Amino acid sequence: MYSKELIYRDAKQIINDSKGMISYVVIAQPRRDLNETPAQKLDGLVIHIDTTGYSRGFINIGGEKTDVARNYLMEACVDSGAKYMLFVGEDTVMPHDGFLRLHDTCEQNPGSIAIGVYYMKGSSPMIMVNDGKWIGVANVDPGQKPFKVACAGMDAMLIPISILQRMKEEEPENPFCCILNDVQIDKDTHVDFIGEDNYFYNRCHQMNIPILCNTDVQCLHMDLATGKYTAHPSVDLDNYITTIPITERITFKDRKYIENRWTSRLPTGSNGIPSPTQVKEEFEQLLNYAKDKKLVLEIGTNMGGSLYSFIHTVSPQAEIISIDMPYGYGGSPNQPTEKVLQSWKLPEQTLHVIRDDSHAKSTVEKVKEILNGRKFDFVFIDGDHTYEGVKADYDLYHEYSQLMAFHDIVKHPQASVNVKRFWDELEGNKIEIIHDPDQGWAGIGLTFLDDMKESILER
Repeated sequence: MYSKELIYRDAKQIINDSKGMISYVVIAQPRRDLNETPAQKLDGLVIHIDTTGYSRGFINIGGEKTDVARNYLMEACVDSGAKYMLFVGEDTVMPHDGFLRLHDTCEQNPGSIAIGVYYMKGSSPMIMVNDGKWIGVANVDPGQKPFKVACAGMDAMLIPISILQRMKEEEPENPFCCILNDVQIDKDTHVDFIGEDNYFYNRCHQMNIPILCNTDVQCLHMDLATGKYTAHPSVDLDNYITTIPITERITFKDRKYIENRWTSRLPTGSNGIPSPTQVKEEFEQLLNYAKDKKLVLEIGTNMGGSLYSFIHTVSPQAEIISIDMPYGYGGSPNQPTEKVLQSWKLPEQTLHVIRDDSHAKSTVEKVKEILNGRKFDFVFIDGDHTYEGVKADYDLYHEYSQLMAFHDIVKHPQASVNVKRFWDELEGNKIEIIHDPDQGWAGIGLTFLDDMKESILER
């Protein structure tokens, strides 16, 4: 008969020993939003890439700009005691043996960084080489010996921690990564755009650190909304484990949707000014309808980009309500605090920040109490994008509204986003603002009362 006491004693010893174990590799992942599902599971007892035999840790960060996120992750790894740091993008899918192959490259080439192959979505590989005359896209067919690259992405990259420590020691005030966008450096030099990956690669080149591509690490670059991907023609999908079902390859038509969504999220303006997650041309037209309005409701604050624009478009004496449930549909746990949101309003404006479900009875009662018999001049519905969710927002608030606008009325590749179905069923006075019917997301619809028809159509 075995002794339970002895088994428990030895189990405790194993656990205590493991607590003092330093990670050999730290998997690091910058995330746009920690509420979204990444392409692969990289934390926990069982993960989607093979690290068998090596102790590992995991670190991520959400809601920060890309260069800020990467610097944070690299700074954390510098002091971790680990030997390697593995960057994996949230929309990058590494093959099951990807880490082991990159590890072999680094071990066989001490002092080097190893990267795998992944493509720009619907386009070329993100692997550039310099032949002494031109920079061009590399041949990334599997089976080659690791070769030096001039520049590439960072979302399938294994970095020896000793390299990061050396960078920090030699130039402690220089970040690992930095994005420069429309910057005048001096009277002779203007920077249109430098990405955080370009900046890091330049630092490596200055220090003669080789960056080697292992073409046997062929990654998928996945659209998280649809499971569509771009990859080398030879990939065997059985070599990839994902949290999101892999569907089919990205086509040229898909690229329009993906590129529009990406460019719409680029930061604009100075520090502290949020950028609305909108199709720029559509949102600019919408602001014409919000101009000088005095009583405004927004459902779906998210990071505050649209709210900031409304604040600076509506009447300087406007009263504004913004409703959001941070951990609800599409909500972000990293959104600005109420103190930050309140700091955006003009001196004579009033801003009511409600952090609750727009469908809850208590929320509707709060809104009615603020209205005190009045009606909204302008309402923007950009919260729950399911058919049931947007219909509920309309049913609950339209009787208190003169003009309502709805975001994402274009057919969306993500099945759960179904504002279009609601919009198509809605009757009455309607106007559509759609920059491109094939863009794959957004589109804004407006509906308004009959007595507003003449003034609305004039715009």
